[in-house]
Amino acid sequence: MTLVPLPSYSPELNPSEHVWDYIRENDMRNLVFPDLDKVMDAVETSLHHLHGSPDLLRSMTAFPWIIESVA
Repeated sequence: MTLVPLPSYSPELNPSEHVWDYIRENDMRNLVFPDLDKVMDAVETSLHHLHGSPDLLRSMTAFPWIIESVA
């Protein structure tokens, strides 16, 4: 295994960035949280939603190069 540093902004190389963008834009937009526990609750709720929507999650993370590398 070889670790390869990624450029500072490379969402096409790091699909999880699309998941966080979705969470920020759809479930946490314009919200102010009183404490970190409430932030964690909101993230957990959003992740549960994505877990129940595999097609939505796949649309954000299934880049062709990933699919080809596991096929």
